[in-house]
Amino acid sequence: LYLIDFPTRIANSTATCLDNFFTNLNKKYIKVTGLITALSDHDGQLMEMLNEKSLDKNNTVSYLCRNFSTNNMILFKSLIEKETWNSVYMATINEKYNIFENIFKFYFDLSFPQILK
Repeated sequence: LYLIDFPTRIANSTATCLDNFFTNLNKKYIKVTGLITALSDHDGQLMEMLNEKSLDKNNTVSYLCRNFSTNNMILFKSLIEKETWNSVYMATINEKYNIFENIFKFYFDLSFPQILK
């Protein structure tokens, strides 16, 4: 069963469906939407897979979120300011970004932990 029934690449004179999702799941459990991303000449596609509980309107849905409170922002800013970044400066050019990202993510997760709601 293919799921995309709309154009995924739109040019000046053509509109074609070049991208798709394939599944053997029942179509009532799948929701597909197009996303105009402007990242390339192809639009994005979003596929949501539902289960029977999510189809029940009385069922509550849990999700992860982060608390971007003023206090958490102050903590994050303080942690970033106190970081020496020596490991980034001393690394090779190929390592610098990964080291920076790891440090940043560590302080980000510490300051804004994920909360299940």
